Amino acid sequence: MNSSISTRKKILAYLADARTQGVPVSGAALASALGISRNAVWKVIHSLQEEGYDIQSIQSKGYLLSSSTDILSEELIRGDLSASGIPENELLLQVLDSVDSTNNYCRTLDYGDPATAILADRQTGGRGRYGRTFESPKGTGIYLTYSFRPYFPLSQVTHVTSIAAVLTHRVLEKISGETLGIKWVNDIYKGNLKICGILTEGLGSLESGNFERVIVGIGINCLKGSFPAELAGKAGSLTDSDHPSFTRNQIAAELIAELHRALNEQSQLDTSRYLEEYRKNCFIIGRNVTVSETGKEPYTAYVEGVDPEFRLQVKTPEEHRLLSGGEVSLKL
Repeated sequence: MNSSISTRKKILAYLADARTQGVPVSGAALASALGISRNAVWKVIHSLQEEGYDIQSIQSKGYLLSSSTDILSEELIRGDLSASGIPENELLLQVLDSVDSTNNYCRTLDYGDPATAILADRQTGGRGRYGRTFESPKGTGIYLTYSFRPYFPLSQVTHVTSIAAVLTHRVLEKISGETLGIKWVNDIYKGNLKICGILTEGLGSLESGNFERVIVGIGINCLKGSFPAELAGKAGSLTDSDHPSFTRNQIAAELIAELHRALNEQSQLDTSRYLEEYRKNCFIIGRNVTVSETGKEPYTAYVEGVDPEFRLQVKTPEEHRLLSGGEVSLKL
């Protein structure tokens, strides 16, 4: 890393820390802390402002980074994580401008033990279930992969997607104030439009027969953006406002913190903590759906509920069934 990038990152980190405390930081304090001139500080501040960071210059007090800044930033997210009690040494964090897929990128990393969070402002080859690919536009969403070493039993790995859905739903409703729903097993909806999808994958070891890492990919349409014609009437965004009350950095930091507390270094997943919340917000319970399972003809069923293993309980005219996989869509 060259010195100019290092200085920029350090100044952003100082501004992020000051922002969480609601106080400005003076140019003299920044210059002294970094061992540079006040003019050099001003040049970096000016450069950040040109990039789009909303940094106010308050006379006789210093610089204050506005909480409305919505450029995805490692320093801003890290500041919010620290404020929520997640120490820097517990989590490797990286924010990319563009990548094919944050899940794919995570697969290339040389892992140690710490959990890892990778975010991208844009994805060119995002991946969904059953190998589907899609492009995620720049500046409107959160494309996040949280990766960790599982210490809980292998049998509980299948619960990670459902737990991630509960946590994502919880964070998005809390921060946005919107009413959202969970569509079994891995999607978040606003009304009848999908705004978020979750894909959980594992990196296994042939020797141990276990997973060395679990990779949880979460894609969220946060702000208004253009969707391909084929997604008209299917995809939406968390807010349609031109002046949202939240930033993507806030959502990313709170979601990473929730995932980290729930999944990292847990010897057992306490699924009972999340089951009722999942059931309460799963909007297809009590409705008729079309079920599609691999290798089978689609069929109509009535959704009775979600069992303690997060399997979907459905009823056909012939029988009751438990679904651990497949897809469902509402019958209109």
